[in-house]
Amino acid sequence: MLGLKNAHFILGDCPTGLDSIALSVVNDNSLSAEVHTADWTVGRGGGPQRNSEMVAAGAQLAFAFKQQGESSGTEDCMRKCVQKGIPVYLITPVDVTTPGMLSVAGTKGYRYNSARDLDLG
Repeated sequence: MLGLKNAHFILGDCPTGLDSIALSVVNDNSLSAEVHTADWTVGRGGGPQRNSEMVAAGAQLAFAFKQQGESSGTEDCMRKCVQKGIPVYLITPVDVTTPGMLSVAGTKGYRYNSARDLDLG
């Protein structure tokens, strides 16, 4: 993990999503991380509260991984990062079998967007 040994990762705690994969990568490579757990006993506000805590933890850069379509939790965290001036890079999978997709520079299976270019209203 060239260049990441001095990085500190701030992660969510979804046991079935990318959070668990990211935590495995962090652990497998002995990287520094903190995991923020949502308190679902407070109801649906547990996720947004956790997102606020993650943003307040002092990230300098955020990567958001999101399927096509709506994801209110990911979008909430992205919006909070943008409001705090934290650059957000959105990574969404695309169908690389779509004609012409592999000829688009920089795709290689994913599309990268800066959240500054997105309407996060």
